[in-house]
Amino acid sequence: MEKSYTPEDVAEKIGLKKTTVWKYIRNGKIIANKFGTHYRITQEQLDDFLAASSTVQQIAGTQLNERSEIQ
Repeated sequence: MEKSYTPEDVAEKIGLKKTTVWKYIRNGKIIANKFGTHYRITQEQLDDFLAASSTVQQIAGTQLNERSEIQ
């Protein structure tokens, strides 16, 4: 069985506020499974979110570097 986390666990694990994790779930940035009134995020879903976040940060960093070279 795959490890799963509550949104609160995820917030603590990756250093975000709980409200931010909930916002990401509502916006679809973090995929979560709903069981009744409880949400769970699998390790795979968390890894997907972290990989996507890393890619966005790398792209943003590249764009910032390009802008600073132009000026």
